[in-house]
Amino acid sequence: MDFSAEDLHRWLDAADDSEIDRLDYGVIGIDAEGKTCRYSNFEAKLAGLDRKQVLGRPFFVEIARCMNNGLVGRRFLDARAHGEVLDAQIDYVLAFRSQTTPVRLRLLARPDILLDYLLVRPIATPRQ
Repeated sequence: MDFSAEDLHRWLDAADDSEIDRLDYGVIGIDAEGKTCRYSNFEAKLAGLDRKQVLGRPFFVEIARCMNNGLVGRRFLDARAHGEVLDAQIDYVLAFRSQTTPVRLRLLARPDILLDYLLVRPIATPRQ
């Protein structure tokens, strides 16, 4: 499924883990309490974290503190609090273990779907 597909949130909700693991971008499913419920193989490789280390833990508080801000984490909280649909793409720079990685994020939240999804696609940068 394409990163920009219009119906991607519903597709992710219906897909099993093996389907999500075949995608060429990272997928993180987050529940209403902020806990990580789904974590794709692509994302595990990108972040250098094993799925077992991540599942069940608060994503923005323990796993991705660099996204616990108004641009990313707060937008999920606001969408849930107001029962609003969130579908936004932003360019972002992840900072993890003294490395920075430019990525495109897609933030997906809907009041009629239990999990919110954060998608992470690396942006290729020209070599200098």
